[in-house]
Amino acid sequence: MALCFLLTTHGLDDVAAAEITATPGLTLRGRGYRRLLIEGPADRIADLRLVDDAFALLATWEAVPHTRAALTDLPQRFSRIDPAPALAALGSVRRINDAGPSGAFSLTVSFVGKRNWSGPELKTTLAPVVAARLRRPYSERDDEAVINVRVFIDHDTAHVGLRLARRPLQDRAWKQAHQPGSLKPPVAAVLAFLAGAGPGRRVLDPCCGAGTILAESAARGATIIGGDAHRDALAMARTNLPPGAVLAQWDACRLPLAAAAVDAVICNPPWGDQVAITAAPERFYRALASETARVLRPGGSTVVLIDAPDGFVAPGLVERQRIAFSLAGRTPTILVLERRI
Repeated sequence: MALCFLLTTHGLDDVAAAEITATPGLTLRGRGYRRLLIEGPADRIADLRLVDDAFALLATWEAVPHTRAALTDLPQRFSRIDPAPALAALGSVRRINDAGPSGAFSLTVSFVGKRNWSGPELKTTLAPVVAARLRRPYSERDDEAVINVRVFIDHDTAHVGLRLARRPLQDRAWKQAHQPGSLKPPVAAVLAFLAGAGPGRRVLDPCCGAGTILAESAARGATIIGGDAHRDALAMARTNLPPGAVLAQWDACRLPLAAAAVDAVICNPPWGDQVAITAAPERFYRALASETARVLRPGGSTVVLIDAPDGFVAPGLVERQRIAFSLAGRTPTILVLERRI
């Protein structure tokens, strides 16, 4: 069993916690800003999809100085850490190379709250101590390192850990193509989770873009259907999605689908500054909501990420939940609706 801390998207902590409690063998032990503390088998923790990253816990430090004293205090604290349990957790998930040039570690430092020292300064003083404790060389490049050491400081408390996976959990192997406005995969996974995507359910994304939502729905076992108005977006989706995914070029407000054809509609329609809407936004959202209600079976779910949730309305769609969260410097809303029976 491993004790780990997870980093989440701010505002989506509750949904990520729900995934944890729904996963056999995992126990939620604590919470903080963008952080969840859990215990369980390391391989199951590494398989979580609604979080940005996961780290085997090395230590939790209280009373972290906001002054430059931290540059000597924190390396001294690290020198007293026993890394063996966290390294064992990593070893149960993936192969860790022996010490040497190919077994280097990297350092990531982030903090919440004001202080008069910087992350790069702490890395400079901390790296030699970490190298001695791990018996590995230091690399400034995370992509060249076998192990990442994360120092996450929330005001005066620091959480120190080793990343379970070789790369951040939010970096999916399937994501080969990207376009402006694409969601990071954990957010798309949150939408699929809230929609109940899973085996035996047909999931539609009428504005699929590069296919991020569809990929995360397929990972949950759902049958996926998607489309977009732009051919280049569909080409990216075909690169990202598994073979056999049903994709089409279409107008999302006039879908070539029969009524009640799908079990769930999950959508990140154009909003913000990255993707333009040719029609008036209010008119587009209402038309999209109306078409969503038409193709959704009674009792089915609609989950939409939007910055104007009050505009996504249609007869037959009943709101169940709203979740506001932070994304790219904005605060959009996840709107969860149900097709009235």
